[in-house]
Amino acid sequence: MISYYGDKKYKSRDELLSALNQAEVISVDTESDDDIFLGVAIAWSPTEALFVSSVDLSSVINALSKLPCIMHNATYDSNIFHKLPPYYIQTKCRWDSMLMAQACGYPAALKDLSYEFNFDHKLITSLLYSDAGVKIKGKTLSDCNINDVALICCQHAIGAYKIWLALKDKAPKSYELDMELMPTIMAMHDRGIRVNPILAKEKAVKLEEDIADIKKQCEVMGFNPASPRQIGIALSEEGISLGFNRKSGMMKTDEEALMSIYDRSRIPSMVLKYREISKIYSTYVKPLINIDRIYPKYHIVSTGRFASSPNVQNIPKSLRDLYLPDNGDFFWSIDAHQIEPRIMAWLSQDPQMLNDVLTGDIYTPIAERYHIARYTAKQLVLASSYGAGATKLVETSRRRGDVISLEEAEELLVAYFKTYARYAEWKEETERQAEADGYTTTIYGRVRTLEGMLQGEEIDYNPLLKVVNTKVQGSAADILKLAMLRFQEEKISTTIHDEILISTNETIHIDRLDGLCDIPLIWKCKTGSNWGEIE
Repeated sequence: MISYYGDKKYKSRDELLSALNQAEVISVDTESDDDIFLGVAIAWSPTEALFVSSVDLSSVINALSKLPCIMHNATYDSNIFHKLPPYYIQTKCRWDSMLMAQACGYPAALKDLSYEFNFDHKLITSLLYSDAGVKIKGKTLSDCNINDVALICCQHAIGAYKIWLALKDKAPKSYELDMELMPTIMAMHDRGIRVNPILAKEKAVKLEEDIADIKKQCEVMGFNPASPRQIGIALSEEGISLGFNRKSGMMKTDEEALMSIYDRSRIPSMVLKYREISKIYSTYVKPLINIDRIYPKYHIVSTGRFASSPNVQNIPKSLRDLYLPDNGDFFWSIDAHQIEPRIMAWLSQDPQMLNDVLTGDIYTPIAERYHIARYTAKQLVLASSYGAGATKLVETSRRRGDVISLEEAEELLVAYFKTYARYAEWKEETERQAEADGYTTTIYGRVRTLEGMLQGEEIDYNPLLKVVNTKVQGSAADILKLAMLRFQEEKISTTIHDEILISTNETIHIDRLDGLCDIPLIWKCKTGSNWGEIE
């Protein structure tokens, strides 16, 4: 099946395919149902597209293989083509309209871009619902009318073409870095990371015992730690009220609420510990018990950082020994040591902050200056970049047992901004500029709008609180991508915030990163037989 959607008339199928093959650029969107390939839409102008079902795919192989193309979320569509028998098509993907839109400050999803870039859009999953908006049980895309699939797929391809047309001359260097890393990201997807299922089983048994023990202690106290309702009742019986959740009508029992009464009851510590261990068990350990390799999928979020599914970014250090290099290899870790405070010092040119980062560990002089724990000093530095107040500083410090009062936290923040007076001025200047422009940028031009910073926040949230953190964290992400490009020929296993993990049987030389950027950074290189034993 070949279906054409456009405003021109073609006399024959051959004439239509000839027009396609003469295009300078094409936009491509695939549709599949799990492992079943349904077809591909190809647009070669803002008004013309065709859909080719799987049975006629051979008719467009030439165009897909030879013409430079645009994709929206290229890692997904390219992966489908690469694994599509019997063709295993290697497309010439030159642009990703999703990454381009993100780097220019727009949302990532096509549906959120349709109004701005003037194209029709409908979710392909809408075909699985009745006219009344109810999902039809058991229905899959393979069951849908192929003409309906074709129309939506063509809309998506035209949408990606229009986004590319509008932004191709505006995309910042940050976007260029994303595209240069595309082959590396796809290789990471295919290669995955080797894991130790035997050790995972041992850790799972221990965690199950810990979960059962905490649950038993809580039940003796009269509540189930997995039940917000019972937690609320138990707190009420102790004369404690944390206010009520509007949606559920029950007492608030989230982490922030429980941390506010941490010193008044044993219940918060028990509940938070139960939740922490339960999450570690279900999210990070149990999925590894019966496998010898995990295959995270990576995507770039609004700040420019990588996120993954499953989440390897937030694996607790105590579990990193579950991850192994390939047989015969060692892991090498390349870490941008304290990159965010170094960027803060460099951007603000605060003389005291510049001096403190030159000590090699900015948190130590801050801890000594204010007579606080190093962990609290770190929270103080990070809190200054994302606008956290004294209450948040108290809560985060308590996670490591450093108890400070609200009054002490307020005094710390005042003293911090007095010590780093130029940084405080730069922070205000940056926020004022963002308020005037409606956006802020990273050092390599990545845009994030104030409107975008409001996504997922409360109605009265002030997006200016994210401006400095966006600039700093986004710039750190830009620099890490530059570093990844220097190691692109190596087997990069994963990237975790400011760290690159490489599996190799050869020595990694850190001098590859010489002259990477203008900011004076410290790169730490470590090696070990598993991720947890790197030193």
